[in-house]
Amino acid sequence: MLSGIVPQAYAQSLYLNAGVVLNDKFGGTVSETNAVTQLGVQFWVTNLFEVRAGVAFQEELMGEIGLNFHPFQRNWRLEPYLFGSFGTIYDFNDNVRESFAVAAIGLGVSYAFNDKWMLRYEAGVRPTAYKAAQGQVLAHDGVQGILGVVYNLGGSRPEPYRPPAVEVDSTAEGVGQMGRPAFVINDSTSLPLRDDMVLVPGGQFVMGLADEDPLSLQTSGFKRVTVSSFWIDRDEVTNEEYRSYISELDAGLQQAALPDSAAFARTGNRFGFSEYFRGSFYNEYPVVAVTWDQASDYCQFYSKRLPTEGEWEYIARSGQIGGVYPWDGLEAQDRLGRYLANFNPNRGGYSADGYAFTAPREAYPPTRWGLYNVSGNVAEWVQDAYSPTYSVLADFNPVYADPNEDRHVIRGGSWASDAFYIGVGVRDAQPKSAASPYIGFRCAQDISDLGN
Repeated sequence: MLSGIVPQAYAQSLYLNAGVVLNDKFGGTVSETNAVTQLGVQFWVTNLFEVRAGVAFQEELMGEIGLNFHPFQRNWRLEPYLFGSFGTIYDFNDNVRESFAVAAIGLGVSYAFNDKWMLRYEAGVRPTAYKAAQGQVLAHDGVQGILGVVYNLGGSRPEPYRPPAVEVDSTAEGVGQMGRPAFVINDSTSLPLRDDMVLVPGGQFVMGLADEDPLSLQTSGFKRVTVSSFWIDRDEVTNEEYRSYISELDAGLQQAALPDSAAFARTGNRFGFSEYFRGSFYNEYPVVAVTWDQASDYCQFYSKRLPTEGEWEYIARSGQIGGVYPWDGLEAQDRLGRYLANFNPNRGGYSADGYAFTAPREAYPPTRWGLYNVSGNVAEWVQDAYSPTYSVLADFNPVYADPNEDRHVIRGGSWASDAFYIGVGVRDAQPKSAASPYIGFRCAQDISDLGN
């Protein structure tokens, strides 16, 4: 079983390097030019870092340990990298020197001939320090140029983390019955797709914040609930879809269905409501500034409904137990620093993730269940009226309705939220009459409404 894991995580190589070190002269005790030879082993610890350890000869035999940093993916044969190393020897026999230490830092470049052999060149600074028998410490600067060969003993460089890929599988179960393709997630889970809606399997999970909450911002508690199978929109409702809906309404109803242009203006964007909502460039961007009633009316027009809060968190978790985000890990970036959602990273500002406002519907990777922008982009209206605690919810297909509660729950965080508020367990609420530039929606549908 381990044979399929160890080579990937601990791919090992042998290396042999040889070169010269140009030193400044120091009291005549060190020559201006020294030869250096290195022999050792190196292995990957992540897809970015390699550890190397071995022996080197530079006037004396010493042990060396170092680290190579590869900021680029090796999709090409020639790859630059940064290196650093440290070596030392304690010499009991030499009455001139008692100890000898060398550090090196610089830039390297490697060229892969094939999967086994690689040539590399390294250049950098190599300061050296001596501790003489009399106790004084002598040091001098140096620069090095080293040419080497690397032989791969087996395995490969670890792959960086990437969110699960989504592919279409025309052979998935149920496809032939209804003539629809299916999402295949991680080559193990397939969810049927029809009319841009994903069929979510029923199941049980624990609602509630799984992340730390040092300021006690989320006090709803936890609730184990069960949801039945249902359909959910793959994407948030877009400007183009909402405009199409308005065009199908009776003329007397169209004005009341329009998003609130005054609310949109509060974003501070240089472009206006008309450009965003009606401009063809933003067709695939989510509609914003719609109230809870407007979102509900849209869904009902197409024989759909808003998802319940329980359904929303269920699809956000996508079958993952616990967890902070729809993807693995505790960060909103992958291991290469790429953002996995449209939100406010703070340090880099709104545009650090690639979009200063909303993003098009499939700009970021989908969840395991093939859903886009569940976290970030726009917060999403759900059916439920707001309650400060989950204790009011039923255990099966929970939804909280309170005609005296004007606030309704929104989920997922938006383009203006920080990393905490785009977590799958975080909730917020707004008056149902509020139209906000941060809020949009997606629709759900009961299986019975499709005759399935």
